Amino acid sequence: MKKALLLLAVTWLFTLQAHAQCDSTFTIVTPQPACAQEFVVFEANADPATVTAYAWNFGNGLASQRAVDSTRYPYNAVATSYSVTLTVTDTSGRRCTTTQTLNVAYTPQLAVTVDTATLLCYFGPQPTQFTWNFTLNTTGLGPYTWDWGDGSPPTVSNTLTQSHTYGYGTYLVRVFANNATCPGFVQPLSFYTEPQVNLSTIAGQTNPCDGDTIIVANITNSPAGNIDYYEWHMDFGNPTGDIIRVLTRDSIRYAYDLGAGGINPCLNPQTRFGFPKNIRLFAINACQFPNSSNS
Repeated sequence: MKKALLLLAVTWLFTLQAHAQCDSTFTIVTPQPACAQEFVVFEANADPATVTAYAWNFGNGLASQRAVDSTRYPYNAVATSYSVTLTVTDTSGRRCTTTQTLNVAYTPQLAVTVDTATLLCYFGPQPTQFTWNFTLNTTGLGPYTWDWGDGSPPTVSNTLTQSHTYGYGTYLVRVFANNATCPGFVQPLSFYTEPQVNLSTIAGQTNPCDGDTIIVANITNSPAGNIDYYEWHMDFGNPTGDIIRVLTRDSIRYAYDLGAGGINPCLNPQTRFGFPKNIRLFAINACQFPNSSNS
């Protein structure tokens, strides 16, 4: 009786899997109406384990076939609505399609001239602030709202020339015409100086053995905003080693594992010399300075 019930349950499970619906539904994550020139995010709802292919059609003559369940795409608002289609091929070979309407806000495009390069990279000691000057070449659509992207209050004015001072970092300037819900001008600005990177081992052996844990301190002294993130490269003989990316200037704890078949000279306590390790710390920002690392 138990075998019969088990066989019935297995048969029922396989029947459910065989008749599972192909799911091509998706979610438009970005609130509507979406803003022109800014990315609209789409996410498929199906379990990725049941899908072998996604084909996105953005409704403007362009399509994307990607092996992922989400995508993003910028619209230029030639039209105010688009029919977005997702076609899914599932693990059973079935294909299904879902179409949704995306509404995009019409945005008057504003011509703005920036007086200096939008990516500024300085070597050596430099001022910690920089002022960009902007000239708006589009008239008759004011007052204009200047969103500086640094948390400061926006500037609302009919004046066509504006200036703004930034510290180190990357910022997104957006300019809006009168009563517009979306910006007519979007421009990233980046201002960095070369970081001086420093690190120090504060616990564990200089030449750790298999299974040893070390703690390394990041003692980099760099102005706020000048570093976007750090990368620790924990080399242990492998040309690539482990790469650990962190956003903050914290110490890192790392356990070395040579893996199966690794030659471990530390097994004999009398010859415990370990492997020389080349630990490198990289400070990363938009300028990608060639010497912003230490080991």
